[in-house]
Amino acid sequence: MILPGVILSAIMLALMIVHMESAYSQLHMKPVFSLYPQTQLNQVTIFFPHTIRGTDLVAERITAYSGPFVEDGSYDDVVGIAALTLRNCGTQTLECARIVFRQGTRCLSFQAQTILPGETALVLEETRQGYEEFPYYNCTAELTMDDHISALPNELDLSIFDEDYLLIQNQTDRNLTNVQIEYKRWSYEQDLYIGGVTWKASVGELSIGQTVTAYIPQVGKYNRIVRITYQ
Repeated sequence: MILPGVILSAIMLALMIVHMESAYSQLHMKPVFSLYPQTQLNQVTIFFPHTIRGTDLVAERITAYSGPFVEDGSYDDVVGIAALTLRNCGTQTLECARIVFRQGTRCLSFQAQTILPGETALVLEETRQGYEEFPYYNCTAELTMDDHISALPNELDLSIFDEDYLLIQNQTDRNLTNVQIEYKRWSYEQDLYIGGVTWKASVGELSIGQTVTAYIPQVGKYNRIVRITYQ
């Protein structure tokens, strides 16, 4: 595959077009504990900001969102759907979560993934339900947290070229396997991630000193690298 404006022989790198997929398809959410006993359902009125019980996750607000629907990768234009502003105030990474709020006779469900400590995401309601100004009566959550918080390891040299490609060089003294690049849509205006979904680009193996090219659409403009993992 020939990349515009890039002479591969000059930079002597191995070109690898990586497979992209939603991280939801690989990481499976599992309940760590029951955050709200069933006997309390219909009895708890939610006021924002709301700390999800037993966690350091803060639901700052639920608002109306209009723009591309990123959660399923369709980027369909939506108008006025419910969106949860979720902040990780803890020291662990939120790997995967489903957070449900009840409002009247309906339930609003929000799925979020890979939110590092101190970061915030605007999570869109997964079924595209519209925002309504009515009270929320309870919040339930299933989630997985992880102590792994290293976002961009120093052992890998990263650089962006041609807007849609990321150069990755292995600067360690060993071969790396199962190299995964995780990225999310980013809003520089709001200083948060748009959508709860995390996308993955799989690089595979990366030998000592090897450089590969990963295709990540509009990296650095609309998409931002969240984390790189490897074995």
